[in-house]
Amino acid sequence: MATFEVKGGTPLEGEIRPQGAKNEALQVLCATLLTPEKVIIHNIPAIVDVLQLIELFEKMGVIVHRLGEGSYSFEAKEIDFDYLQSDDYRDRAARLRGSVMIIGPLLARYGVGYIPKPGGDKIGRRRLDTHFIGWFENKNQGTRFVRVDADVVDKLIEKENNLKMALSSAQQDLLRPVFEAQLPAEDKIRYTVSFEPMAENQMPVMITQNEFMRRMKDMAAMGGSGMQFYGQLPDNFNVVINGNHPLVAEILGEVEASYGDKLKTTNKKLDAAIAEQRSFEELVKDKKAEDFSQEEKDKQQEVDKKVEDLRRQRTERLTEIGRENKLVKQVVDLALLSNSMLKGENLTNFIRRSVELIGK
Repeated sequence: MATFEVKGGTPLEGEIRPQGAKNEALQVLCATLLTPEKVIIHNIPAIVDVLQLIELFEKMGVIVHRLGEGSYSFEAKEIDFDYLQSDDYRDRAARLRGSVMIIGPLLARYGVGYIPKPGGDKIGRRRLDTHFIGWFENKNQGTRFVRVDADVVDKLIEKENNLKMALSSAQQDLLRPVFEAQLPAEDKIRYTVSFEPMAENQMPVMITQNEFMRRMKDMAAMGGSGMQFYGQLPDNFNVVINGNHPLVAEILGEVEASYGDKLKTTNKKLDAAIAEQRSFEELVKDKKAEDFSQEEKDKQQEVDKKVEDLRRQRTERLTEIGRENKLVKQVVDLALLSNSMLKGENLTNFIRRSVELIGK
């Protein structure tokens, strides 16, 4: 096996010309199929996948000329569609992971394209449906594809008759940290709790994933620096609480009972502090922050801190209540289970807890 020996201590000097990136080169090359005009591209890397794609283009009928090291001209005047249905095309295209990008320009220019199952490495997910769906939606305005877990059922199909929310905004604020307390703490997953007015016979808690972000991450898995940003982002899931479900109403009652009279006292103090904060904001609304007097700056800091401290104290207590509430844990785990996100010890604990709750 070849080795490299690196000896430090010597400053680097000289000039280098960065080699063209393979993934970007494949995309740019496929874009030449969009036009019958001659296209000249420089700094094409001499990498096997890239050279095989150029060779495939020639077989498809593209006029290709090598102009120099890393420089080529492409002229896709005509495409041999008979060749696209041949065994040779299927064999050559199946060797390349990037061959899937041929179909986009063909569909855009001719309305038809052929592609076998791409080959290449098998590292990570390399989904193809994102490309087809994006093209179809672009051609058929007003049509959209969403996975059934991309949104709650009542919102997947847009309807005019909207349900009313049984929970007030204050009650939602009360329950949010309670549910957040039972969500898994994972480095690469983020959960956002929201409330939706759904039918009573729907699940009390559902987990959905934003369709746009899902598509961007799927496309990032296909390669290309333009999408890599999305691939590095954590997975974001929406934890949707059914504000009209009887179990959620029951949980609200348990939370209020656990907090006791202190909840009313804390809420009164918080409401008073927020009112004072808004009164101050109204008083200085015509001033810029840099024009505040020292007295006004001190007052702003005082009221902001008061609101922040009261909210933090209430959130900490609600978080404690949420961690101790088995019903909250049960409905959250049920939502995770329905998305195949509950595994190992957590799944075992869910089963045991289910037996305990059934026994009651």
